[in-house]
Amino acid sequence: MNDPLTNISICIPTYYRANQLRHSLEAICQLESLPAEVIISDAGFDEETKSVVATYQAKLQEFDIRVLHIKSPEKALPFQRYFAAKHVKSEITLIIDDDISLRPQALSILLDAYKSLNNIGGIGLLCCYDDRRENIRRDKFKDYLLGIHKLQSGKLSKGGVRITMSGLPQDKTIIVDFLSGGAMSYPTKLLHSVPPLVGLYDLYSKGIGKGEDTILSHCMAEKGALYLLTNKLAIHPIEDQKQVRPYPTNGYKKGLAATIGRAHTLKWLRTSTKWYWLNINVLLLLEGIRCMIGILKRPFGKYEWARYKGFIIGSFLCLFKNNKIPVNPSHPMKLL
Repeated sequence: MNDPLTNISICIPTYYRANQLRHSLEAICQLESLPAEVIISDAGFDEETKSVVATYQAKLQEFDIRVLHIKSPEKALPFQRYFAAKHVKSEITLIIDDDISLRPQALSILLDAYKSLNNIGGIGLLCCYDDRRENIRRDKFKDYLLGIHKLQSGKLSKGGVRITMSGLPQDKTIIVDFLSGGAMSYPTKLLHSVPPLVGLYDLYSKGIGKGEDTILSHCMAEKGALYLLTNKLAIHPIEDQKQVRPYPTNGYKKGLAATIGRAHTLKWLRTSTKWYWLNINVLLLLEGIRCMIGILKRPFGKYEWARYKGFIIGSFLCLFKNNKIPVNPSHPMKLL
């Protein structure tokens, strides 16, 4: 039995992934406490996605839930989230990925947290894989090289490196330094006060963006505390090689994202030159080692070679043109 509507809006950005969106909307129909509205920001707006949305729009409207399917003028993921959030009328905005399935009790627990906590900048839901796979474990070797092995999960290092959400206590509410984009919520008024992250949209529109969820939550952390509910209320499916990947791009741009995109992420988060370049150099070294190990293990295909090429070029741009990476990258493509 569904409870009365909550004062929560769910925003879902999507891009040619009707099948994943179907599972996400089905999970919303099964929630014990229902959202006041569901807003789908769609950069593809294809017929298959329209059909899926229409089916669940009819189901959800039976519970007086407002369902809004809007065409995003840009496919950049951070812009789609911003675009959807601007249409929210509820007090709380919950943004989830189009392949996230919320557990039935998710909104009830989230709403209780908003009622009991103080000075809230945002509350995230811990995204986990289904029972066939555990959460991602921390890479101890990488942590030691970056000097972050003593930091707890959910923290940001001085150089802006995210500490993986792993090994967290169950059914707790903890304070963190960032929220993951899979399922993150914010007080709507505070979220609307954040100006558009124009430079970040540019990066993502070119296919080389990185860390937009970290940057957004960093902006919100200036307005209040960030909390994480570790109840595992959001389920991320096992990656299927046959499924359509979100915001597909080529290997070359993937390599640029791992370098230029990461450099911009760190610059958005921190202005400390010392920690910034230390982390950039170590991360680039690790990326290079990983590429070389991949070459030794198996022959590289076209995608891997293109990614390696993008990584090499991005590395040179980051390391030898560091003075051209601005703190606020309003024109990031000048790097190229």
